[in-house]
Amino acid sequence: RLRSWLALRPQHECIFEEDLSAMINQVQWSELVAGKEERERVTRKTAWLVKDGCNCGYRYGKELVSPTPIPPWMETMMARWLSCFNFKKENLPNCVNLNLY
Repeated sequence: RLRSWLALRPQHECIFEEDLSAMINQVQWSELVAGKEERERVTRKTAWLVKDGCNCGYRYGKELVSPTPIPPWMETMMARWLSCFNFKKENLPNCVNLNLY
């Protein structure tokens, strides 16, 4: 079962090794926790990036992740990545959900 479009083209020339580092270091991550007890633990970090003007949140069960505008550097990466699927810049997604495990 595929979890990402990236699984379709993992070694494509439009995807750079540095892209992951850029996302890890530049995205404003939120931590999702399991349980509401003293022994809570972070299960993953997540980010909900949206086009300017969108203020809709993203839900993981009871957790609500607030939207963050897609930064210009991410739009540039998205355009590069999706060009390998023949997407044009004006047809890029208007949101992206990222998870960091």
